Amino acid sequence: MKALHKMYRLGCTRLSTPESNSTDLG
Repeated sequence: MKALHKMYRLGCTRLSTPESNSTDLG
């Protein structure tokens, strides 16, 4: 569960940077 929370926070932070977010989305 902690891993999921970490990924969620990571995605939330990446949202600020469209470029990084695009990489996360694949």
